[in-house]
Amino acid sequence: MAAAIPVTAMGMTSPKYAPQEFAVGSVVDPRPQSVEKKYLDEQRVVRSFSTERALAKYLDSLELPDGAVLCDTVYGFAVVAQSERPRQFVIPSDRDFAQLLNDPVGGGVQYFLTVPAEGRGVSDAINQRYPTMYENGAQIGVRVLEAPNDGADLPDWRVYRITG
Repeated sequence: MAAAIPVTAMGMTSPKYAPQEFAVGSVVDPRPQSVEKKYLDEQRVVRSFSTERALAKYLDSLELPDGAVLCDTVYGFAVVAQSERPRQFVIPSDRDFAQLLNDPVGGGVQYFLTVPAEGRGVSDAINQRYPTMYENGAQIGVRVLEAPNDGADLPDWRVYRITG
């Protein structure tokens, strides 16, 4: 027990072993004037998911019907979890997800929530079905919003309105 506490504390404050938890230091001991790399890295981690919260708020403000926004939960889980209207999303666990991905207009989908096809985004269902969706709307969508991400190791977002 005597060794467990210091070893745990050392591990939890290490960006290598605890890439999100280590940022607690900047919350417990804020240094807003610091330009140290470690502190700036901590602040970036603390801001994680702020973009996703803002994106959820934006989509909620549109007052869309159920099933109007299709997104994969590879990264989109944070947007869905922050939304006050989670039923507006069509996600991979929905029975009709594949059908709506293949025929979004016919199924009433109005928007795709997209991430770049890199890193974990390669496995995103929208990127697999429409490889150029993030870049140019894959000839079925018009970009209505771009949200650069403030968080650490999280993708930038684009929202496309589906036109057909």
